[in-house]
Amino acid sequence: MSKQIGQMDLNALRIFFVLYQERNMRLAAERLISSQPAMSQQLAKLRAFFDDELFVKVPSGLEPTSFSDNLYHSSYELFTQLENSIVTSKAFDPSTIDQKVVLAVSPLLAPIVGHQFFKRVHELAPKLKILIHQWSKQTLEQLKSDQVLLGVHYQIISEDKQIREKRILQDNFRCLVRKDHPHQSGVISMEQAAKYPFTTIIANDWNSQVSYAEQAFAAKGLDVEVAYRSEFPASILDVVQNSDTIFPCSQLYRFTNPEVFRTIEFEGNPEVLNPSICFYHHYKNDKDPLTQWLMEILRDVLSSP
Repeated sequence: MSKQIGQMDLNALRIFFVLYQERNMRLAAERLISSQPAMSQQLAKLRAFFDDELFVKVPSGLEPTSFSDNLYHSSYELFTQLENSIVTSKAFDPSTIDQKVVLAVSPLLAPIVGHQFFKRVHELAPKLKILIHQWSKQTLEQLKSDQVLLGVHYQIISEDKQIREKRILQDNFRCLVRKDHPHQSGVISMEQAAKYPFTTIIANDWNSQVSYAEQAFAAKGLDVEVAYRSEFPASILDVVQNSDTIFPCSQLYRFTNPEVFRTIEFEGNPEVLNPSICFYHHYKNDKDPLTQWLMEILRDVLSSP
């Protein structure tokens, strides 16, 4: 190939990488905040430059050619390192950021990462668009393919060396119950709590199979009946409001109506009910200023009373 890489706009290469990851022109355009016609024009330039189709249309979207596979796997990491080096070499100014970022948040923490986080981000980076997704079974892979920039979850078990884990803080679970729950004291022992049915949130990669409450109480030799599980916090709260169930939840919950709900502290603050909250991101973003800035804001929001 006689053409030199210097003849190519590096933005076109970024479009190639996003198209390869999404395998769909519409989704790639949305991710890059672009239009499909503009994406098609860039793809045509890439095809001419590399003298290869790069992608062919199939019923499910776009299928990469063998040349495209080789190009992606041999150059993606180098390209992202170059991008990060260019960004790092400039003074980081949040007010100039005009892009979309995707975060994945555990459903247990989603009610906390709300208006305070948006307010702080929007004040400093008014053009930054934030998309919050629920942590899913695909999140770890999406972190590696840049579909998700940053994840926030309770500490999970992962041996993937491409994913960085950074502990934010130690949580302290307590019981959320309806206001007229039979247990009237503001403190409850684990033995007393085990006598009531539980509701728990399903959080992928953390407690998908067995709830954290069951694991924590089993560590103390206690069995609990988990009567209701859901991925949706609103569904959990509806059940708690209309039953004698106990919902073990984060001490960070601050948005439940005191006219409807109240909290009960676990006696002695048992260590088994103090899980760690962590950030998760791809290792290539170790020094990415945007990633570090978002982590700093999230840490402040989660740590604030």
